[in-house]
Amino acid sequence: MSSLPSVQKALTATADHKAEVTQVEVPKPNKGEVIIKNEWVALNPTDWKHIAFISTQGAISGCDLAGTIVSTGEGVSESLVGKRVAGLVHGGVYKDRGAFQQYTRADPSLQFIVPDNVELKDASTLGVATFTSNLALYKTLGLPTPDKPLSQPKDILIWSGATSVGQHAIQLAKLSGLRVITTASEKNHALLRSLGADEVFDYKDEQVVQKIKKATNNQLELGLDCISEKGSVELSTDSFGSNGGRLTLLLPYAQEKVRSDVKLQPVLAYTITGTEFTLFGKRYPAIPEDHEDAANWTKKLTQILASGKLKFIKTTELKGGLESIIEGFEKLSSGKVSGEKLVYNVSSL
Repeated sequence: MSSLPSVQKALTATADHKAEVTQVEVPKPNKGEVIIKNEWVALNPTDWKHIAFISTQGAISGCDLAGTIVSTGEGVSESLVGKRVAGLVHGGVYKDRGAFQQYTRADPSLQFIVPDNVELKDASTLGVATFTSNLALYKTLGLPTPDKPLSQPKDILIWSGATSVGQHAIQLAKLSGLRVITTASEKNHALLRSLGADEVFDYKDEQVVQKIKKATNNQLELGLDCISEKGSVELSTDSFGSNGGRLTLLLPYAQEKVRSDVKLQPVLAYTITGTEFTLFGKRYPAIPEDHEDAANWTKKLTQILASGKLKFIKTTELKGGLESIIEGFEKLSSGKVSGEKLVYNVSSL
């Protein structure tokens, strides 16, 4: 493997919470780390939110990536060099790591091997979506993983199923033997049915709660709210049956604002890093078991992908590499992206 360059392009935060493309050093792997030469990166809402509200000057943006391992640190097998991988890094916080650059320092435990039947462009869309889905469905709700599905179907509500997390979670839930009830704009109903959703309702329908209750015989006990804002938490909890249950969220929400018999359980993909971090002024402690669980999930995910049982979210490539990511931020923040993922080829900047 040829030596790496000393500098590279990266999308970083400015002091006034904007994004710009700058020159940064190409990182060297620390103990237990790898360097990934990125080929494709994908946008998530958390990326523009970090730039707008959280990132300090110089922090490198981006979480989802796919590429090839080109260097390994102490304690990491050199046999990984040349492997095609995809996964997640905690972008928008650090000056020495983030997806939106040419070479990324990463934890190999949080990258999955991309099987030969999967394109890197598609694999780049999975990082945040798959680790969030795993945390929500399997670690938090305790559902069986796809290799040990339920023998009898059980209902689960996946609110906002057209999101990237929603589309992925619908498919995983079906592979785990659940009966999936979901919501989305009417234009996305056919898409979600093609992913396996059993019932799809328009979240704008004034009768949506009543329709979900009827579809689940007023016995719904499990749910995942993939948006967790703008009234979705209230609608999700109101859809539960008379016995209450548990609802996983992607954002924190006050329990006292909703039914007391539906336990709110927020998950945050960044906890899989196994390190402490601060988000919107709140300190999150390191959770080693989340890191271990995520590392185990990468192996299962590679097997599921190799089987061809997962469909990928629709991708739209914006040309122009890192510079055009700023345009993508504007599209995401203004609500112009629905049912798809914006991706960028950064292999030759």
